[in-house]
Amino acid sequence: MHYIRAAVPDVNDIVVVTDSDDVMTIDLAPLHVVRDPRRIELGHPPYSDLREMWWVETEADSHLRHFATYDIFFHSGGVTDAGKAVRDRAEKRVAALIAGPGIDPAA
Repeated sequence: MHYIRAAVPDVNDIVVVTDSDDVMTIDLAPLHVVRDPRRIELGHPPYSDLREMWWVETEADSHLRHFATYDIFFHSGGVTDAGKAVRDRAEKRVAALIAGPGIDPAA
């Protein structure tokens, strides 16, 4: 079970911040990280549409699907026409992924 769903079962009790103008982040990671050379860094497998669809089907619970319906902008300054075009493409892709297989996310 995902933490957010466990901590706040009713999605209506969650406020989703949709603009970076309303967000403050603090990085608590150390500035200098020493990696153990004996540790193997596998990383993530390459991106693929099939892998993304698998993730949505197996991992995206009702909370995550609800959050995917929000437009969230990270920007400095106003949202440009290019930013709006990216938003429009992203909306179509998210809708297609939530709808399931058989839908062309590029349409």
